[in-house]
Amino acid sequence: MLSAAKRISLCLDIKRVKDKLRELTSRSQGSNVRVVMKNLENYIREWLNHYGIANMRVTMIHLDEWVRRRIRMYIWKQWKKP
Repeated sequence: MLSAAKRISLCLDIKRVKDKLRELTSRSQGSNVRVVMKNLENYIREWLNHYGIANMRVTMIHLDEWVRRRIRMYIWKQWKKP
């Protein structure tokens, strides 16, 4: 069980990660989906290496769902372009 201070720290880190992922998946940047996916892969891998020893199964499930939704939105936005 995490202490209250560690939970708050993890919540703040998750907020920072989501902010960075929002920046990487910004739908107005016009990059190829493969380039965006590669950038996401690199960033998430670095972040997981930092927290690799933590027990974050539920957190990672929620973050995975959130990232998949961001990627879908990015792809849908590109489909609308002629």
